[in-house]
Order: sequence, then structure tokens, then C-alpha cells
Amino acid sequence: RDTGGPAIAGQVLLTPVTDGGEVHPSHQENGDGYGLTAAVMRWFWDHYCDPADRSDPRASPLRAASLSGLPPAIVVTAQFDPLRDEGDAYARALAAAGVPVQHIQAKGQVHTSIPAVDMLVTGAPFRADMAAAIRGFVGAGVPA
Repeated sequence: RDTGGPAIAGQVLLTPVTDGGEVHPSHQENGDGYGLTAAVMRWFWDHYCDPADRSDPRASPLRAASLSGLPPAIVVTAQFDPLRDEGDAYARALAAAGVPVQHIQAKGQVHTSIPAVDMLVTGAPFRADMAAAIRGFVGAGVPA
């Protein structure tokens, strides 16, 4: 959007990382015992960018001055995920900016459970929602 890049039909954001500059309550609530840990997220951030750059919207889109004009989105957050609160906040921020957003709060799910195809059937409805969103983003010509 900001650099005049190609048109993007939509965003599919599954348990997204949106804020590297703040520790949200879910980082503590779900930071251990659910697969993805707060310690592992710190390791990822330490290898992704310097602490001084973590508030840059290119690394932390939740911190962008404006989210208006972004493509429509589906944001799926998981109840027992350290990233839950920042994903929830990003969905709210997109909506507040006038971006069409479908926000699904996946109760009973952890960070990695939804994409666990053929391992955890509880993620199937959320995967179906994401597939439906993609079909909507690219048009009715995509087979179901």
C-alpha cells in the first residue's frame, strides 16, 4: 500500500504476530505449556530484528500510523496462544480503520492446532472459514 506495490486481494492472518514492541497479557497467560512459548517468541524476535526496530510498522503492523486502505482481512486468533491479544488488537484496529475484517476467536485452540491437518479435527472449521475468505477475496470463479 505505502510503496505502490501490487494490489492485494485480501489478507489471511492465522495467529498473526503484529506487535514486537509490547508484551500483551496473553504473552504471560499463555506463554508456557501450549506449544509456542513466550521464550521462543523472544528468540524469534531476537533473530528477526534489533529491539530498536521492533516498533517499526514493517515489523509490527499494529503500530502503523494508519491501517486504512489495506485489503480486506480474515484474522484468526487462538484462545491459548501467546499471540492472541495482539492478533485481537490488530483485528480491532483494522475494523476501526474501515478495513473489512472477519475476526474469528478460535476457542480451545493453541497456536499450531488450526493448521494441523489430519491431526486435529477441531481446526477444520477454522480452515474452512479461511478457505471461504480466500474464495471471496479472489472471486466466485474459484471452486469450493
